[in-house]
Amino acid sequence: MDDYNYAHFPPTGEKADKFERFYEAPNVGTIAPDMALEDLESGETLHLKDLWKSGAVLMEFGSYS
Repeated sequence: MDDYNYAHFPPTGEKADKFERFYEAPNVGTIAPDMALEDLESGETLHLKDLWKSGAVLMEFGSYS
């Protein structure tokens, strides 16, 4: 683990400004704002508020690089 990027945290300078935005992100369990989504199979535009009508909606965000 010595070669992991712990030395880069907490970030400093310009990177610190970008990192600060993570503290403003919604917490787990916060209700998400409505947004338009594209159904990848049909191409139809859906709204998040319409998906909530049928039950809970799980949204996962991440980096896969």
